[in-house]
Amino acid sequence: MKFGEQLRSSVIKEYQWYYIAYDELKELMKKDYVTKPTKQNPKPKRQEWTEADESKFIARIELELDKVYSKQKLKVIEISRRIQSTEREVNDIVARLDSRGPVGRDGTNANEDDAPTEEEFMMLEEDLNEITADVNDLAKFVQLNYTGFQKIIKKHDAKPFFKDNYDSDIVKLSKLWDIHLPVLVFNTNKEFDAKDSAITSIYYDNPEKFDLYEGRLKKTEGAEAIRLRWYGGMDTETIFVERKTHREDWTGEKSVKARFAMKEKFVNSYMKGDLLPEAIFEKARKDGKKPAKVIDEDERLAKEVQYSVLKHGYVPLCRSFYNRTAFQLPADARLPPEDVERFPYAILEVKLQTQAGQEPPSWGMDRTRALIAYARPEIR
Repeated sequence: MKFGEQLRSSVIKEYQWYYIAYDELKELMKKDYVTKPTKQNPKPKRQEWTEADESKFIARIELELDKVYSKQKLKVIEISRRIQSTEREVNDIVARLDSRGPVGRDGTNANEDDAPTEEEFMMLEEDLNEITADVNDLAKFVQLNYTGFQKIIKKHDAKPFFKDNYDSDIVKLSKLWDIHLPVLVFNTNKEFDAKDSAITSIYYDNPEKFDLYEGRLKKTEGAEAIRLRWYGGMDTETIFVERKTHREDWTGEKSVKARFAMKEKFVNSYMKGDLLPEAIFEKARKDGKKPAKVIDEDERLAKEVQYSVLKHGYVPLCRSFYNRTAFQLPADARLPPEDVERFPYAILEVKLQTQAGQEPPSWGMDRTRALIAYARPEIR
């Protein structure tokens, strides 16, 4: 489906007059043919793009950007105010529930008249549903317009309407929903900040042979991945050193991800072999806050990772960054068996960002074909 068709089929009624005028902008970029098309030459050369054409196009695209940007900002303000209003209602209901006091011998409660009614709970739930749907619609509106502008021009100085993210609104909604849709927040002692959803990973490998990458790609028994990971912005002080080990089904064992935490200021010394694992965990042993068994396991992992890095000459080769919103109870990633839905298929996703009309890089297509050939999927 062409983007213009996708845009028309994805219009949300509230925003129908505020989407990018994609077709009009596309037509504006077209110039008349120098000569009429013929059977021998169906696509003759077009007239040159002039400074007047450029000025006209820039003026029009600025209008489109202003239109989208203004609608988005107004909607963000509206949603934020609705969240604040609903939060006051939630706090009011919780306070009235807490103030009911104990039930008397006759089965009555002195403050029963002020207790929240079932209708109030239903109305509150309806408000939360509407706000959640609005946040979702706004995100779709912004994403679709952002894609439209990307497709119209290769480079532009657009207003930063796509740079807003709605994680903070989702966190606030999560607090109101409480156990229904809890967003995992690493530090609950402060207000949620946009950078709190950031996750950065640095992968280590052999720069000549890419041993670890190849092993993970082929899923060979015992294949490892070694990485550094941290959560939040660049000012974080805690770095996790992680090792993933793949286990084949025939071994009867499950693949394992193990990690230990250390201070950011010690990471380079540790990876170079200048700082030994014993020194890293010396303070933890003296504090006695962790069981000795846990510290022993962390220290053993630290020794094995350091040994592998130094022996094979692994160095940091790849860095990944993304923002993640995870839904789970704090400090509890367990999922009841009855809530697990097993999807019987696997999804291979290859993401490439190319310019309009640009062919995807050959290495990407080669890797994809290799993966498909290796997986040998059963088509039904």
